[in-house]
Amino acid sequence: KLVVARVGATLRDGTEVTKAVVGGVVSEGMVCDAPMCGWIGGGAGAAALLPDDYVVGAAKPTARPRLDGKAPTESVVDDAAAREAAKLKEKEEKKAALAAKRAARDAAKAAKKAEEA
Repeated sequence: KLVVARVGATLRDGTEVTKAVVGGVVSEGMVCDAPMCGWIGGGAGAAALLPDDYVVGAAKPTARPRLDGKAPTESVVDDAAAREAAKLKEKEEKKAALAAKRAARDAAKAAKKAEEA
């Protein structure tokens, strides 16, 4: 089983799935990958697979399901959230360091200009 967005579905990026002709064949939906489902893990462009016991038509799982029958552990979801938070923190720290560097450079230029005057 795999995740399919049917005609009329709205993807995470806001795109609405429409009926189209692809390769001369009428397409009434599209196969989704893990990033389209908002799942961590699973490759972009690879079909998002579901376990055999998944009920067709039910809401998609919030985390990428394991196909070995085990439930995704909370620690995996928590680890993904922690990694994302760490990436955001690192990005903010880099921005702050760059701003400080620019301020120091501008202050040095202003001091040099004042010295020359």
